[in-house]
Amino acid sequence: MFEWIKTWLWKHRLKKDERQVNRKLKTVSLDNAKSIGIIASINDEEDLKTIEGFVHKLKNHEKDISLIVFTPGKEIPNYCIPKLYVDFVSQKMINWFGIPTGKAIRSFQQKDFDIVIDLCREHKKETLYMMATSRASMRVGRYNEKWTTYYDLMLSETDNDKKNLKHYISELEKYLNQINAVNHE
Repeated sequence: MFEWIKTWLWKHRLKKDERQVNRKLKTVSLDNAKSIGIIASINDEEDLKTIEGFVHKLKNHEKDISLIVFTPGKEIPNYCIPKLYVDFVSQKMINWFGIPTGKAIRSFQQKDFDIVIDLCREHKKETLYMMATSRASMRVGRYNEKWTTYYDLMLSETDNDKKNLKHYISELEKYLNQINAVNHE
């Protein structure tokens, strides 16, 4: 019963905060995007290296990148070295309802990204909250039947994609580069 109340309160807050978001819906290819927000979660140092490799590839194409990385546990692991474009979020920075808090989160959500990409392997409340309240023109992530309202493009995944982050990122790049720009006004 306690968990049901917590979930109900989270959903109520999500809907309230999502309605307050003002964004211009636009379909943007990876090539045409100037600013990209990335939300990721890591289990180990290898995941972080894979995500940073993707970020460096985008930065080499002169993209303005902001990265939020959810880390396992209450403390940020030693291998998570702060950089100008990345903020790490530990479980300690997620409130009782499952909503991420802090200056870095607020700053990320106030940016008008061309694309925001969800690279998290698992669908979690904090990820959905970040995506639903993002002001990005286009929201992209893994397919989840329950969350289609909050994403503009969702990629289905195979069991291999769930295990192999590099393969998922490769597929994501492939589809995002095939998009033709469209304004939805």
